[in-house]
Amino acid sequence: MRPYRWLLWVIAAASVVFAVRFATRFPWDTTLAALQQADWLLLVGAGIASLLSVCAKGWAWHLLLKPAWPHRWRDAQAATLVGAAVSTVSVSVSGEAARLQTLAARSDPPIGTVVSSVVWSRITETIGLAVFLGACFALLPPGPGVQAVRIATAVVLLAIALLWITGAWRWLIVRLPARWQHVAGIGSVTGTPPLVAPVALGVVNWGLQWLAYHASIIGVGIVAPPGAALAALVAANLGGILRLTPGNVGVLQASIVMGLLPFGVPADQALAAGLALQAAQIVPTILAGIALAGRAALRPRAAFRTTVAGSAGDSGTDGSAG
Repeated sequence: MRPYRWLLWVIAAASVVFAVRFATRFPWDTTLAALQQADWLLLVGAGIASLLSVCAKGWAWHLLLKPAWPHRWRDAQAATLVGAAVSTVSVSVSGEAARLQTLAARSDPPIGTVVSSVVWSRITETIGLAVFLGACFALLPPGPGVQAVRIATAVVLLAIALLWITGAWRWLIVRLPARWQHVAGIGSVTGTPPLVAPVALGVVNWGLQWLAYHASIIGVGIVAPPGAALAALVAANLGGILRLTPGNVGVLQASIVMGLLPFGVPADQALAAGLALQAAQIVPTILAGIALAGRAALRPRAAFRTTVAGSAGDSGTDGSAG
């Protein structure tokens, strides 16, 4: 990656130029006015929904890890909450490293097995997102754009179902490099975990995230259909894959602006919704993480960051939060 480091510096410099230009020309007055007039009950509801989505994610991880390594449900929840808290103030895979660190502090898990379960957690979250989007698009009013996405989602879900029912996914995985097979659980202690319940919890996780987005959008006075929150959710998760900034600050807001523009939402109001949403995500998650593990747990050790980064890089998993 070193030969391309100059390219990263060029991208970073260009990003700074665009950010400064944006900050000096954006109508901040209307954005601040929208935040001042926000419905704080709705924003509190968004924060609760966001926190519950993290709990659903932790429960799914617990179910994936339990067959390979017995542990307590509350330990998995505490580790997930701490990892989510770290993700709100850090970049890259620090959140997953903190999750492993917190679980290791409460017990003595085999790191390889736990990392494998984290990879499976990402897989089930992706399948859960496909199922959730399929259900949402099936209920949305027909339209040219909706119809195309509806067909694409149905094709993806059918492909996933066929791969799983026929067992063809095993044929695909065994042809991956050996180190990728290990991370995916092939030939390891984890093996193939039961996926039905984790996928169902993944759907719950995405549903609660959608609820947090929708509550934040209407909480700042934006009149928009539920589909607007869905578009913002997808845009924000696609835009935040690389986690280039601490907690995806700026990236999240820009993604939400882009997601809401097709619904006629002005950029200044969309930015207010993005700021309100990030506050609703960060505050309760950090408070819960500190309450469970203390401030020291929000600083993952370098060894854990290296372990997770290596495994995530090998598996194609970036460790970004959903």
